[in-house]
Amino acid sequence: MCRAGARRFIINLAWESFILESESTAAIHYTPVGLIKRLLVVIYDAFLLAGTLVFVSFALVVVGMRPESPLFVLNLPILVGVSFFLYGWVWTHGGQSLGMRAWRVKLIADDGRAVGWNLALLRFIYAFLQWLVILSLVYVWIRHWYAGVGLIAALIFIGLAFSLRHPQKLMLHDWLSRTRLVNLPKKS
Repeated sequence: MCRAGARRFIINLAWESFILESESTAAIHYTPVGLIKRLLVVIYDAFLLAGTLVFVSFALVVVGMRPESPLFVLNLPILVGVSFFLYGWVWTHGGQSLGMRAWRVKLIADDGRAVGWNLALLRFIYAFLQWLVILSLVYVWIRHWYAGVGLIAALIFIGLAFSLRHPQKLMLHDWLSRTRLVNLPKKS
């Protein structure tokens, strides 16, 4: 009888701590970020990224990585790496880039915790692939390859439809990387 009582006590104690843990993480309710606000954040952050990449490109030219250099093929991987470390740093240190701060948006993991480097890498890879599709649409449109436009437009439409139909307004790269953008409450 004593062992059963002790076992019940331990189970109840563990259950209570689970309930308290669940209530504390569920106590904060965030609202999802809509498509228009996401686009505004992307535009804002694009200026920051463009300025950073121009600076890094200039530095690469200064150190001798010109088109005639055999090391020129490393420019694109270096620029992609710089982009990842820029976004990875702000996502893992506060969850907000400059555009996200301006629009009161924050990146969190699905469980509400801060994003670590592994989730930041997953999010960057999936978002990078998504932007490759969008930029390839622009390239195809400029080159007048109209047969490819339909396929790429369908892929973009599928991504947007996914976001519009998802209950939490997640984009495909949010869902795949187990992260989400949330609105922060207004400061009073």
